[in-house]
Amino acid sequence: MRGLSEKTLQFIKNSDDNVAVIIRSVINEINGENKNKLFLGIRENYIIVYSMGAMIVKIEFNTKGAYSKCHTHKKYLYGEGDGYESITLSNIDSFNELVVKVKNYVENKKASKTFEKQYQQRIMLSNNEMVGSNYFCYDMEYSMGTNGYGRYDILAISMVPNNFGEYSIGLIEVKVDSGSFGTGADNIKKLLDNGKIVKIDKGEYEVKSKLRLDYDKHKGSLGSGILGHFSDYVRYINDDDYIKKHGISRFSVTKNEAVNVLKNYIELGLYHEKLKNFASLTVNMISDVPQFVFLNYANKKEIKSIKDSFSNYVLGTSTLAITKVWDENVIDQYRGSDSEIQFKCIFKEGFPEDEANRAIFSDVEISEAKNIFDEEAYK
Repeated sequence: MRGLSEKTLQFIKNSDDNVAVIIRSVINEINGENKNKLFLGIRENYIIVYSMGAMIVKIEFNTKGAYSKCHTHKKYLYGEGDGYESITLSNIDSFNELVVKVKNYVENKKASKTFEKQYQQRIMLSNNEMVGSNYFCYDMEYSMGTNGYGRYDILAISMVPNNFGEYSIGLIEVKVDSGSFGTGADNIKKLLDNGKIVKIDKGEYEVKSKLRLDYDKHKGSLGSGILGHFSDYVRYINDDDYIKKHGISRFSVTKNEAVNVLKNYIELGLYHEKLKNFASLTVNMISDVPQFVFLNYANKKEIKSIKDSFSNYVLGTSTLAITKVWDENVIDQYRGSDSEIQFKCIFKEGFPEDEANRAIFSDVEISEAKNIFDEEAYK
């Protein structure tokens, strides 16, 4: 479960170890001008520091709370390569050198492939730096480690409780333009192999048997497109087997982790002023209803084109649209405006830092965003 142990927190706050000093410097930078655009992610007793959506370094701690090891990707160290390599961070200068390598790699070599990840972190920072934003983005690249149950780009928590005195958690998928809306060939093959669809022609398929939760909930991911994420989200909130095994739902785990992460931030002095109201946060103060949001940005394309394309992958124009692949009885649980759990979409044009887009959930609240099955969402 995500969160740092008390021993690790004390190590970071008080130790003279080089790594502890570096982490405190990162916290000071984030609290200050944050010129390197850093984000500090808290995981299961380890930390990941990001810049431009890329992992700069993973820092692990042992059971005694002290620094254990850290590593980064080989491509940042050498300009190419697969896998990760252990490194030694001797001082803040060595960390800053690594930051420069990561930024150079992202900007000069793989910018097009990491564009959505860059947006993802820029959204988080722009939103969190904005005075008066109604949500705080506290995590990124969130996964429970099981393929087919969702990987969320951003996790955010409302800054103001609802009418029941509860805070809401938003599970957010970021898309830029429409290049990643579709379902990839490997994911289509899974549907082909289990007889759910048949191939008619090159790129053309026909759905023969729609997916149903009672026997299709553990078939693995259907990719990172609109269909894939919807399928993952539905499994994530309907995983009865997980409850039987662990005695707790997947979303309840997410709620517990939110409490841990936010309290860790407060104890480390990170975002302290913004998060001070969460010092006494408990799981019972968080709503049991997650807010699933597709946050779509039009960058090189017109926003109408993005809306039309998104609609195609939801309402049936695409062969592998959600409404063609999933059984109507499943979709009906989330289709109506009175459905307890809904899947919503927000469309933006430009960059996260643009004045009209900053504090992403202030001008268009999650609660006011349109359901993805509502044709009004695409007008």
